[in-house]
Amino acid sequence: MKAFYVDLKRGSRLALLAGPFRDEPTARKYERRAVEKAMEIDPFTHFDLHGVISLEGEDTDKLTPGKINHMIDIDPADMLVSKAEWEKVKAMAAERREAAAAFDAEFGVNQ
Repeated sequence: MKAFYVDLKRGSRLALLAGPFRDEPTARKYERRAVEKAMEIDPFTHFDLHGVISLEGEDTDKLTPGKINHMIDIDPADMLVSKAEWEKVKAMAAERREAAAAFDAEFGVNQ
């Protein structure tokens, strides 16, 4: 089985930004969104290589979620992971948003 990711390459380092997706066209659908989010996080991303990469494996439970899956709007039907795993990613994203809001409120950030 193949899994497809939006990837980013900087020198010899490779980051799996978003995925795993079930096919290449689906991964390409999220490429722009993932790269734009990565540029918001790190403006030097503009100079990095990006695209879609495929990885082969036997077990979807061992696939690594993309680094910024929780930061971009991904349709769970496009993912090559179980619904339970996707729900864990969404819950983690909600917790991070709540923690960031609490930090901002406590320290007066973005006010």
